[in-house]
Amino acid sequence: TKPSVASKLAEAEHLVACPPQWLPLLLATASSTVDPRAVPPEQPYLPNPGCTARYATTENLTQYNVQATFSRVEVTFENATIGFLANPDVNDTTSCDQLVAIGLNATKGEEIRGVSSLHEGGYLLGWFGDEDEEIEFRFWDGEEEKEYFVHEKFTMGPPNSRQNNQGSFNETIGAYVLELAEIPPCGCLECKNIFAGIWLDASDDQCVENEGTCEKTVGGNPYKCQTGEDPSPSANCYTPCAWPPPSAPPPSLPPPSP
Repeated sequence: TKPSVASKLAEAEHLVACPPQWLPLLLATASSTVDPRAVPPEQPYLPNPGCTARYATTENLTQYNVQATFSRVEVTFENATIGFLANPDVNDTTSCDQLVAIGLNATKGEEIRGVSSLHEGGYLLGWFGDEDEEIEFRFWDGEEEKEYFVHEKFTMGPPNSRQNNQGSFNETIGAYVLELAEIPPCGCLECKNIFAGIWLDASDDQCVENEGTCEKTVGGNPYKCQTGEDPSPSANCYTPCAWPPPSAPPPSLPPPSP
């Protein structure tokens, strides 16, 4: 008997549970003890042949044990879909779009945890992290040759948690939508709480910068805003607004032979 459409979709969503650039290695090492997180591809993962990789997965991510999967993602800018899904000149077999999941290592350096692959219904993205870790996303529009930022961060749930699996090809669930921005999250956008005798919510965008920290005025008194219910200086929620370096253009083609 032929497999049902539902079973095919379930199989597709199961296959992207690991970052899709590792799928060939997973298949090749299915009966071995090789950990695909420790053996990334020799070349950067490309959305399609002829593309220049904007992002490449960080080598050796074996210290992370929680797996997350966004089985179908759509990206929007100013509430309108962009990327190959909105560009009639390209599709999932020709676009150079890339969506990435980014985490911080032990020294607060950025790591590319996973790079998307393309499907006619959207972007497929899988990565590894730690429980309660915040994951950032960025998007490279391959045709526009422009990088976009996502201000929303995703908090990793426990291992095998439903929280770590978002988006679906099942239309009753639908795609996971990420809203893009042209500038990275900075200033006081990451503030969550203040302590005014008790912890209060501060995620209403009323925290303002004051000499490298963020403050919110309650009852005429200013209180420092923090990233959570943590009074330590390390929980300071202010992020300097430093513009990222300009995106490097793709290499130019050599002149034609005479």
